[in-house]
Amino acid sequence: MCQPSVAYSGGGGSGGANPRWRLSGWQRAGYSPWVQWDRWVLPPAVAAGVFSVAAISPPVAEAPRGLRVSTAGEVAPGRPVLVAVSVEDRAAESLTAPRRVLVSLLDRRARAVDRAVLVGLPGTSAAYGALAVAGDGPWTLRAEAGRDTARSLLGASPRPLPYVPAVRDTAPIEVLVTGGALVPEVPATVLVRALGATTVTVESEGEALTVEPGTVSTDGCGVGSFRATLRGMDAPVHVVAPATGAQTRQRLAVDAGGLAVTLEAGGFTVRSALDAGEVYYAAGDTRGPTLWGTAVLRRDADGASVAVALPATARWALASASPAFVGARGGWREAPAAPPPCATREASMRWFAAVAPQPSVGPVRRVYDGAARAVERGGALRTRVRAVALGFLAVAVLLEAALVVGAGLTRDPSVPVMVEKDLRARLGMVLASVAVLLIAGFALALNALVTAAGE
Repeated sequence: MCQPSVAYSGGGGSGGANPRWRLSGWQRAGYSPWVQWDRWVLPPAVAAGVFSVAAISPPVAEAPRGLRVSTAGEVAPGRPVLVAVSVEDRAAESLTAPRRVLVSLLDRRARAVDRAVLVGLPGTSAAYGALAVAGDGPWTLRAEAGRDTARSLLGASPRPLPYVPAVRDTAPIEVLVTGGALVPEVPATVLVRALGATTVTVESEGEALTVEPGTVSTDGCGVGSFRATLRGMDAPVHVVAPATGAQTRQRLAVDAGGLAVTLEAGGFTVRSALDAGEVYYAAGDTRGPTLWGTAVLRRDADGASVAVALPATARWALASASPAFVGARGGWREAPAAPPPCATREASMRWFAAVAPQPSVGPVRRVYDGAARAVERGGALRTRVRAVALGFLAVAVLLEAALVVGAGLTRDPSVPVMVEKDLRARLGMVLASVAVLLIAGFALALNALVTAAGE
């Protein structure tokens, strides 16, 4: 049972000679002193609870979003460096092209070497462009899209090896599919070369493969062409050169679900028998790639297709469903080396372009990953917020202990405590105010940390 306690009140000052004992209002209402002092104990306890929650789960919002910048091609004076900029949102697991992004290439003195504004197409994953490289490296690549900024240092690439025509062992009859492989449901041109023959006969040995015409005339280089359409997965053919008696049986390369690339005078066409989607393309000359970009396949009667225009300086073109150009299809628009004099027809020109070493975009390098950096910054910010919260928690616990011990609340409530009432009330008010100020100070510190992390 709680006993009423007394409070000392001096009659003639703080040290009056005639002390007088009386019950406080809280005691007359039936409350003991430790209940009365709960109003001073509660603020630091609440503060300690707030800091404990903040230490366990820092109030830092996840924002794994930022620019992703990739490059391709050699970085060397006189050559363009290809740039692709995307907006990556890891929370939504999306990669989209910014509407407009300013990319700049700076030299070692921070002077602009070249700059361009890239425009992202709707439904694509990146905005593509090229920047001219000049001067001595290293160079700084900068991309700005709205409030997002990316900076990366680029070093000079090793000099590429000069193009050297490959020496091939020719067989009596050779068969090549333009573009690399047949795509089901997409007609393709197939080249055949039979040395010393003026005509060859072509016969399909599978019901799923249709070839036309069955007899092909050749030119001075022994090259002819025929059309093939595959409606399955197997493409066996039998080719015979009656004049020489040479023959061959082989299965044409098949890329199920791939892209069929048809090189044309002003560009190329990409076709797929599957649903429409995004495709990536690149073009260049004998020294390497000079441009790249993205296009969206549109549905048509035969599947999906898109036509891409190329500049007259482009000697080759590649297209792929992968941004890293894995399994790319395409090739040379014209042979990189001068063909022999016997190549007087288009079929021979395409043959010598097809047998040349195939062009390559080279490694696609990711030079800046803003989303990954945002995740790292978020983790570092949570660590700092947790450390600040633990520091404020320690202060709140000490304050709580000071209130409990200083007010004598650890004693038996039945024992009278001689404490000056006014002094005790003022002390409690001060310590409670300190607890409120702790919460306010923590809020200000949290705001400063979040602001600094966002800069």
